[in-house]
Amino acid sequence: MTRAEIVLWTELLRNSQMLGYPFRRERPVLQFVVDFMCKNLNLVIEVDGEFHSWPGIDERDAWRQSLIEASGFRVIRFSNEEVLTNLRAVQQSIERTIKDIEGAGGVVLPKRRERRSRRGS
Repeated sequence: MTRAEIVLWTELLRNSQMLGYPFRRERPVLQFVVDFMCKNLNLVIEVDGEFHSWPGIDERDAWRQSLIEASGFRVIRFSNEEVLTNLRAVQQSIERTIKDIEGAGGVVLPKRRERRSRRGS
């Protein structure tokens, strides 16, 4: 993980800190590994480092994002600089996105397992 990813993870996403939703880091989606993902929201968060400013990378990122979105996920992106210098704005953006998803009815509640009685009913 990059320094910016560590900050985002520890300050906002770990332990369901972001409005109570569980995020996971470095999760597979299709043939890709995304930085952060919340399955309940079908939300992917990507943190772009300096590498993403290299020639041709923006086209690859757009192609990759379009495939991930076509599979049902919403993708939001932040630069390393945004995370490291304006974490509050990043937090507000993620919160707005979550509220948009909630408002659209796009929350997938986790399935609960039925508990079996230990007495063998």
